[in-house]
Amino acid sequence: MRFLLFLRLFLLFICAPIFAEESTPYKQIIATKINQLELQQKTPETVKQLAAYQAAQNQLEKIKDFNQATRRYEELTETYPEQKSALKEQIDNFSATEFPEFSDWDHDQLTLEIAGQDTKLIQIELSRQSSHNILIKIENGIDDFSYQANKLRTVI
Repeated sequence: MRFLLFLRLFLLFICAPIFAEESTPYKQIIATKINQLELQQKTPETVKQLAAYQAAQNQLEKIKDFNQATRRYEELTETYPEQKSALKEQIDNFSATEFPEFSDWDHDQLTLEIAGQDTKLIQIELSRQSSHNILIKIENGIDDFSYQANKLRTVI
């Protein structure tokens, strides 16, 4: 009996990452079994089974979260070249901007132009910081992915 339980849980852990979107029936089956075990008399065997099913339920949640994070990181890595080229284009356009002759401008015009250029610089810096943050997230996601994969391998 115990062997079959652990065999089912083992197969669930192996198949769940592959069919993560289809894990809802597994979640329902496990939740039903947990409810049944909670209603039974607390024997050492039922306590062990309950703990095993709760662990399986927690692992399914972790797998779901992990797959969602993986999809987000895939999306980031897929859109990164476009984001990078857009930022590079903004920087190139900014540095290639032709500035008018300022010697004929009065103080107010110069102040407005300086404020406009400051705003552009702030926008470019915010965009650069955003790209930097995305790169850090990707790097952390890769590290986290490796760690989670190794952890799952040791569990299996």
